[in-house]
Amino acid sequence: MKQSNLKFTNPIVTHLVFDINSQYDRESTAPIQNSFSVEISKSDDENEAIVQLSILIGKKEFTTEEPFCIDMTIGAKFKWDNVYDEKTLQELLSKNAPALLLGYARPIIANITDAGPIPAYHLPFYNFIDD
Repeated sequence: MKQSNLKFTNPIVTHLVFDINSQYDRESTAPIQNSFSVEISKSDDENEAIVQLSILIGKKEFTTEEPFCIDMTIGAKFKWDNVYDEKTLQELLSKNAPALLLGYARPIIANITDAGPIPAYHLPFYNFIDD
């Protein structure tokens, strides 16, 4: 196995809102909806980019089926050597970077939900390659 030339800083949470739905029907079996968006701010003069993953768990407009809503953004600065062509670099930043950031967000989300009146929510794994 070879170490990647793509490096990153420690991910940081830049936005986090956790709302509990007081109207939640505990008998509901509806799955919790998760959605993601990725923002890439690439430097024009250096081999670096800031990648931010926005995560929305549940719906901001509650019905009785959502136990909570989490709106979170986590990001990191990614750096690389001149070893990648533009297509490969775009794949790394738009697919690999968000998958890595999701791994850092997962335990934060589990800890936050575990502190509420519901069981801890463990965010499933997602394949960012299949849009």
